[in-house]
Amino acid sequence: RFLSESKVYSVSPRTSPLNGGIILVLKGDHFENNNMMCCFNGVPMLEAIVDSSKQIRCDAPAHNTTNDYHLSNIVRVSVTIWQNRCTESFVQIIYRSEPVVFSVYPTLGSELGGTVLNIKGKGFGYGFEYFHSKQNFNQNIIQCHFNGIIKVPATVFSDSNIQCITPRYNSTFPINNQNAGLVSITVSPIDGIVVSGSQVSFMYVPQAQITSYSPTKGPSFGHTMVIVTGVNLQYAKWCKFKNEEQRSILLSLSSSPLYSAVVVRSDHSVSCLAPAHASGNCSLSLVGEGYQDDVHVGTYTYTNNIEVSKITPDSGPIVGGTRVLVHGGNFENSENIRCWFGNLSSFAYFISSTAIECNSPKISSLFKNDDNGSNSTKVVQFAIDGTGYTSVQYLSGILNLRYTYYRHPVLSSIVPNIVQEYTTTKIKVN
Repeated sequence: RFLSESKVYSVSPRTSPLNGGIILVLKGDHFENNNMMCCFNGVPMLEAIVDSSKQIRCDAPAHNTTNDYHLSNIVRVSVTIWQNRCTESFVQIIYRSEPVVFSVYPTLGSELGGTVLNIKGKGFGYGFEYFHSKQNFNQNIIQCHFNGIIKVPATVFSDSNIQCITPRYNSTFPINNQNAGLVSITVSPIDGIVVSGSQVSFMYVPQAQITSYSPTKGPSFGHTMVIVTGVNLQYAKWCKFKNEEQRSILLSLSSSPLYSAVVVRSDHSVSCLAPAHASGNCSLSLVGEGYQDDVHVGTYTYTNNIEVSKITPDSGPIVGGTRVLVHGGNFENSENIRCWFGNLSSFAYFISSTAIECNSPKISSLFKNDDNGSNSTKVVQFAIDGTGYTSVQYLSGILNLRYTYYRHPVLSSIVPNIVQEYTTTKIKVN
């Protein structure tokens, strides 16, 4: 019987590495013979597997342009039966060079592995602009190599972007005495030749370990400095506060309200400012580069903001010692509560949740450059810190309270200095 001529309508994938080897799926009509072959540029080359009358599969052959600069990387794909004439209908595939790596981020991560690497380059998808999660082309076509020893599969998002998850640091990695933990990263097609466009590296760093942190709580308006101690903390980048609803709350020290930047004091100590947050418990952790490699620190409790309505008295002598009663709300019976008079502080005494008392500190230094006594008073900002770690400048700004220091009266002379008993005499005091 006479067979209708086969028609080819589409091919998937549309690209192939130069060394071929990937499976091409051709769709069309009248694929009805088990002796079909795939033609490349009009030459029968490989046997086809017939899935149905509308679909066949065949491997892409290698494509070499080294010896022929006029040979195009665009190749026509058609079919034939029994190596006879190739059909006139065809589709095209494009041969791409091997994948090349340009950059990796983050550049460092925990020795325990699990860091998600975003790798930029080209040729990762053999020319595809993007991939859908339902397609199979974004899995098992690219792999990442760590020092050429350990291979892990990559997820391809586009021709220029893939992700790999770092394996646990391996003791068989060659050690660079100056950069222990530094490994090279290259990529390749599955079972392909490793190619890297540059010396792209990733640094394994020791896992951070936490020993303590302080304070464990702070006001809801934030601005409390949290100090974390331990070992291997110098690689931390951010503090993360995660509430009980599993929603991350991060605060920036700049304009963006998203990140709480870590200040590295040493490899044993770091600090950060707590963000504003509703009262309640949050999980505090340190986060590495790329917002990954979380290390749990502990629970940080947000308390209700201290409220201050007034202070009595609101003035006192420069020698200090004035008992100042602070009226307000949400005071706690804590030894950390401090009263701030300008840049000097004194411990507060808890009376109730609505009242505390503190003594004004000596502050005569404010008058040391005023020997002629022209200024008899000095006004300072007053603030209450419930933790001992909250920014005094911030507290002073939101409370907007003032305390006035004045000089003690100095007695130089009395005229007259002798008076008769039982008389009325005017006395002049200087």
